Amino acid sequence: MPISKASSNAVAPAALGDLVVGSTTNDSGILPIGTTGQVLTVAAGTASWATPSSGSMTLLSTTSLSGATTTISSISQSYKSLYMLIYGVSNATADGYLRIAPNASTGIGNNIIIQAASTAVSSSQGDYLLLTENASTNFQARATTTNAFAVTINNYTSTTNYKPFQSYGYYQKTGPGANAIAISGGLSTNSAITSLVFSNSGGNISTGTVLLYGVN
Repeated sequence: MPISKASSNAVAPAALGDLVVGSTTNDSGILPIGTTGQVLTVAAGTASWATPSSGSMTLLSTTSLSGATTTISSISQSYKSLYMLIYGVSNATADGYLRIAPNASTGIGNNIIIQAASTAVSSSQGDYLLLTENASTNFQARATTTNAFAVTINNYTSTTNYKPFQSYGYYQKTGPGANAIAISGGLSTNSAITSLVFSNSGGNISTGTVLLYGVN
């Protein structure tokens, strides 16, 4: 429905997401919808769309993990970094290691692994992006959900550079006790990261949650 004033000024929104805004002369006009990730803001008394200032974090999705693989696809390309919180993961089949395949690629993760159980340092090249140790003595205990991980992938939208990442967390391991772990490295791809595929080497995942954030 048009919005009118006494001077017969009238504006009818014509496209999805259009907003009707007023001017200093009380005339009405159209503010077209912004782009993905932008927020409505005010500058010098005028409403407009703007990208959030540096340091802001936006929840992009909440995903439940289950089955052989779980994919988060069509990831927004409007941010500088991706940040994930992953927790409560259990496996229905066998102990294994928890992993991510960015863009469904199982061979672009280059990992330096530090795990506190034995203060060991190891590496894994041309692999998944790892969340847990990939050695059998330090696999994730499949039925235990007391685990949590945080992962950051920087420069994920770049089509010209590799992407550094960092992962750290805490989980119950196959042997006695729990394992604090820190993994860092890079993704050897010049493609933007648009999807993430989660799996466990031991088989189907039963439970787990992923909170995916975009960071500016």
